[in-house]
Amino acid sequence: MAASNVLAQLPVHDRSTASSNLHTALIGGTAFHNSDLIREERLAVEQEFRQPQSTIRVLTATTTVAAGINTPASTVIIPETFFYGDEKREFTVAEYKNMAGRAGRLGLSSSGRSMLLAENAIERDRLFCRYVQGKPEPIRSSFDASHTETWVLRLLSQIKQVPRKDVIHLLASTYGGYLASRQHPDWHKVTEPRLEEFLTKMDSLGLLEEEDEQIRLSLLGQACGRSNFSFSSALKLVDLLKRFPENLSAGQLMAYLQVLPEVAGYISVFKKGTKESTWVREINAHYGHAVTTGLQRGAKDNFDYYARCKRAAILWDWINGQSIETIEKKFSTTPYAGNVGASDIRGCADRTRLYLQSAYDIVSILLLGEGPDELAINALLQQLEFGLPSNALDLINLPVNLSRGEYLALYQAGYVTSKEVLQSLKKLSPLLGELRIKQLMGET
Repeated sequence: MAASNVLAQLPVHDRSTASSNLHTALIGGTAFHNSDLIREERLAVEQEFRQPQSTIRVLTATTTVAAGINTPASTVIIPETFFYGDEKREFTVAEYKNMAGRAGRLGLSSSGRSMLLAENAIERDRLFCRYVQGKPEPIRSSFDASHTETWVLRLLSQIKQVPRKDVIHLLASTYGGYLASRQHPDWHKVTEPRLEEFLTKMDSLGLLEEEDEQIRLSLLGQACGRSNFSFSSALKLVDLLKRFPENLSAGQLMAYLQVLPEVAGYISVFKKGTKESTWVREINAHYGHAVTTGLQRGAKDNFDYYARCKRAAILWDWINGQSIETIEKKFSTTPYAGNVGASDIRGCADRTRLYLQSAYDIVSILLLGEGPDELAINALLQQLEFGLPSNALDLINLPVNLSRGEYLALYQAGYVTSKEVLQSLKKLSPLLGELRIKQLMGET
């Protein structure tokens, strides 16, 4: 039996490959839930699956999503115990127990079953001992003692000033410092000379100011400390910006961010042949030679460089209103490898948007107002969020939030302002549907 009520809720415009596959699955009464689906699709699947008489009989999900969504089931089957990405990583005990905890419908059933699949008896015993009988890992501090430089930068950004000699005590008073000193009794003695060396380095880079034996972050240091970039990433960005010839645009800054690990994320790159090298030419055409060269700095190899270019090229198509399906097809190298899905596209845009404002704060201080202006950055932040061309951004001022596909449908039909749309609602029902028109009219 088809899950008809879910099918009726699925968006019509700008459907990704995953959207089309979900439609096919729902016709057979099954569904999947992953990050390639947009929020409205995921929400419709979740709400239906929670119903006592759900028409979705089987729901599959990626491991990352399975650990996060609230979808209790009578039986949970976990066929593998690894996350995949740049590096294959085994589940922690806490992650397994989180996924297994979906077994049993809260308030509807007193029990549920969770199954791990094993290839043989030895593997079965290992999985049982590690996950079923295992205890979740202890809580850890978000401050990693092996990244003292980032740790110090973040701490100094939270205070006005501090005596230079007291910075070590500032570190030791954090939870991370407490754990480090508990685990290594000589931590204080070992860390103090490293800390002094680091403070001297910050001073030489213009990140630190000192007066009357009190130190504080400079304006540039404050921008780096507030940014949530690691210390090494902040320095990498500063180095790139200093090398840029002149007149850095908002779009070029967006592309530059792809060199930073916080922004990069995982993007599939096909490591056979030369097809992925085509993105270099595209970047040169879109952003200019300086960006094409800048994206090479610090790259581990050619494929790391191609991945940076690929992400920047994806962003260009996203903010210029290309459909999700078009972007998927363009950047997926083969049907079996190098595949790029809707979640890769949105993830790339979201991570870049998250750090773009922080990067601009650094730029505005470093380039003394010679970089992009704040209006251009704000517009680009909206483009990254909604996936719309700059001249379509007024559409987001409509009284009801539309999907990207609906905004693009209006834009492609010649509507570029919210006023034009509101004045033409009576003839837009073929484009948006009767329910959406009523919402825009304030009738629902």
